[in-house]
Amino acid sequence: MKKIGLTQRVETVESYGERRDCLDQQWTAFIEALPAIPLPLPNLHSCPGELIDELDLDGIILTGGNTLAEYASATANAAPERDATEEALLVHCIEKGIPLIGACRGMQLLNHHFGGKLIGMEGHTAVRHPIELICVETCPGFSAAQEVNSYHDLGINLEGLASVLQAFALGPGNSVEALKHESLPLWGVMWHPEREVPFTGEDLDFFRNVFFLP
Repeated sequence: MKKIGLTQRVETVESYGERRDCLDQQWTAFIEALPAIPLPLPNLHSCPGELIDELDLDGIILTGGNTLAEYASATANAAPERDATEEALLVHCIEKGIPLIGACRGMQLLNHHFGGKLIGMEGHTAVRHPIELICVETCPGFSAAQEVNSYHDLGINLEGLASVLQAFALGPGNSVEALKHESLPLWGVMWHPEREVPFTGEDLDFFRNVFFLP
């Protein structure tokens, strides 16, 4: 069975004086539903890219949570150590041609890495909205009509999309809701597939296609 690595958000637990890596248990259920084996990846590892090789991972998911440090306010839950870890994992995936999907913050990091910009988004936090697919034939797994969840206040518009990335789904106000790299197996979605109850067939099919799962 294929193995998928998942990055983790960083939370500070003041009552214990700890800074923790953590992952929503729903990601485990989602990956097992593909089916594949989920392997959470730690932040602060000395060589994040080597983890991919040592664990013989078949794909990577950059999960949600934490604001990218460059865009964080003084009160935001930023995690520079996570930024550095995910950047290293992304570079390794690019070098080795390993499939990667960024979800929410993960998609933001993809755009940021390739020189794109993030902007503030109103009306995208704890809501649902439709998306419009603009290249259905190259994104198997998605239907022409789909509604997604939304839990972000930073997003991407077409003007801020990195030049090597292509939008394949748009939301209200032409917000970029899903993207892909023009030539590498790198993909992003702005919603949280793990938060759907039950998981949608479209999301499961999309992840299976990206990770070459049967």
